[in-house]
Amino acid sequence: MLKWIALIIMTIDHIGYYFYPHLSEPVYYALRIAGRLAFPIFAFHIVKGFSRTSNPGKYIVRMASWAVIAHFAISAAGLWAGRQTSLFDISWTNVMVLFTFAIIMLAGYDMAMHSYHDMVASMTLACSPPAKIKDPRYDVKVNPGGLTMSPRFGILMGILMMLGSFWFVDVLNADYGVYGLLMVLLINISYSSEDNKVCLSTLAGSLLLLNAAYIAMAAFAGENIRFSLIQTFSVLAVLLFNIIPDPRRKPNFLSKYFFYIYYPAHIVALIFISANL
Repeated sequence: MLKWIALIIMTIDHIGYYFYPHLSEPVYYALRIAGRLAFPIFAFHIVKGFSRTSNPGKYIVRMASWAVIAHFAISAAGLWAGRQTSLFDISWTNVMVLFTFAIIMLAGYDMAMHSYHDMVASMTLACSPPAKIKDPRYDVKVNPGGLTMSPRFGILMGILMMLGSFWFVDVLNADYGVYGLLMVLLINISYSSEDNKVCLSTLAGSLLLLNAAYIAMAAFAGENIRFSLIQTFSVLAVLLFNIIPDPRRKPNFLSKYFFYIYYPAHIVALIFISANL
């Protein structure tokens, strides 16, 4: 249910973006403010999807494949409408590019945080009647919730995966960029997969600090901070995370792929419609 709400809000946001020349300024900003709630909800579902997947590599490949499809579909529509000059223009790339690297970042975070969870369980043998045993104690390595690898390797690889994700989203100009990755990471840190809940106070406070930093950086760079201020409304989305029930069962095939298809399809439709007004 929450994801469907995000889809509707995202569509409202994109109507404001693509129909901007045909809208009054108050209507435009109202649509964009409403749209600020969509990204945190989708980011929340990326975190939940990662926590539930048994194959992160498959999840990454699926998201990356749809990111490429979306890029060329949107670019083709933009080329037709005169909004861009090349199919290979990466002055902006879609949010699925960001989510691809968000999953890689989460995998890196998981590796860095859990590779050292190996523990040693000790077992002592006792006989009745007592018998002489040369070494009655046996140690066995167990790994509850961790990753079977050297901590040095796991931590290093995890950090490199996270830093690489931030670098790539910046180079590829992915929608929401580094700000978006940090939001995904903060949601992941505050999320408990055991009870499917987030710590709202921790997350809201963290996102407020993130938005404050985002506004400060925009002001320092001499950019118009109006839209940075609007982005602060995204914090309101966290209020929905624990209110609207979200079943733990896996989505069916149609529901699962509808969201992947809808994202580029609705943007292409909006580009065509706005170009003919």
